[in-house]
Amino acid sequence: MGSRDVDDADLEFSTRLARSAANQGFSVISGGARGVDESAMLGALENEGTSVGVLADSLLRSATSAKYRKYLLAGDLVLVSPFNPEAGFNVGNAMARNKHIYCLSDAAVVVNSTPDKGGTWTGATEDLKNGWVPLWVQHKDDPASGNAALVQQGARWFPRDLPALSSLWETVNGRDTAPEETALPLLQQSETEQAPAEAATLDQIADSAGSDDGTADTPPSTDPVATADAEDSSSEPTSDFYSLFLQRLRRLTDDAPMKVEDIAARLELEKAQVNAWLKRGTTDGQIKKLSKPVRYQSASADQRQASFFRNES
Repeated sequence: MGSRDVDDADLEFSTRLARSAANQGFSVISGGARGVDESAMLGALENEGTSVGVLADSLLRSATSAKYRKYLLAGDLVLVSPFNPEAGFNVGNAMARNKHIYCLSDAAVVVNSTPDKGGTWTGATEDLKNGWVPLWVQHKDDPASGNAALVQQGARWFPRDLPALSSLWETVNGRDTAPEETALPLLQQSETEQAPAEAATLDQIADSAGSDDGTADTPPSTDPVATADAEDSSSEPTSDFYSLFLQRLRRLTDDAPMKVEDIAARLELEKAQVNAWLKRGTTDGQIKKLSKPVRYQSASADQRQASFFRNES
């Protein structure tokens, strides 16, 4: 981890550390940003190592760039993002992706940070607070660097001479424990601790798409078509965001079709993502597209209305 704008010494340190990690059989995980992140990732890849880039923005553009193409094709590099592949840079997203970098790792090294400012500082202090993984920082004589302040908060100074990285675990555990032996408990702990938060996020997404007046969702309908829909949706995995989108769309368009802009606003989603799901839903018959003006409605909502009018007649 490190700042985008750093001096040549920091870039050299990042490259040497990544090269050493690659030679020792470790994979480098970083954020893919200009500066320290990119130097570390390329330092590993150019020495026949492997790397994972957790991007805060522009995943699609990065995945198709000439800079990374040969490493992606060789299977040495994975680029991932918790955000829309076409999302632009956003400070909030850059801060939010930090936890993914730390929790995918066995240990972390901060090359340089700015006190009380920036994503590197925020991510490092979050790691120290939550105890995700052991954190080391590079020795810096620059008084403007926040590395010394991170040590005061619980980080460790990284050895001036690059050591065998497995020896760092002896510092943490009091014995020569290889990273692969410590990684599993760390990952199990992270998954256990994160599971409630992940579930809560899905619930929040569902709640954000409740009834039009902002109140809690209404009780299940006694209408046979609606009941069938509910039974079908109960079998869908809640982790499938497309299925969750279809469920929310059913509620939103029960009474009338909606424009894509209104759907995106109500569900607090990127318009590009909503368009992709609407196109998919239209193709597989889950969503009905109306014209003049263009609006969308869940096919099941349309079926319920048709059933209602048949019953009335």
